[in-house]
Amino acid sequence: MNLHIRKAGRLDARSLSTFLNDTIGLSNISPDEIIERMRLDGSAWLLAEDAGGRILGVQWIENNPEFLGDVADISSFIAQDEKGLSIGSQLFKATCDTARNLGYQALDAIIRADNERGITYYQSRGFEQIKRLENVPLEGGTYADKIWKRYALKR
Repeated sequence: MNLHIRKAGRLDARSLSTFLNDTIGLSNISPDEIIERMRLDGSAWLLAEDAGGRILGVQWIENNPEFLGDVADISSFIAQDEKGLSIGSQLFKATCDTARNLGYQALDAIIRADNERGITYYQSRGFEQIKRLENVPLEGGTYADKIWKRYALKR
């Protein structure tokens, strides 16, 4: 498969919204919300697409203000039918390069404890667990435990 990784921009917001809402099952993130998040200082969105421009995965980083610009929060989503094609690996390499260029020292991922694929993905990249967050409130009034992991960016 011919895979292309590139920085996502404003014109990708509608496609990203559809991908995240329909393919991944997030709850109603609008194109406008994506554009606003893209505009945040220290934010970068990267997408993986096939030769036809179909989005196969997206990964983004956002500044975590708690860590004074040294740490970015990372989120990753790969199309359900495209697992095992190294999409996540290629996105992660590009995201790390982007994060270093933005001056980040580390990436944090906070994953639901019942998301075995997500935990395995970040662990396979070298993320180390910082702590377990218990009974975190989710949309819809439910609660779940989450795992907080960190990856130190090497220069």
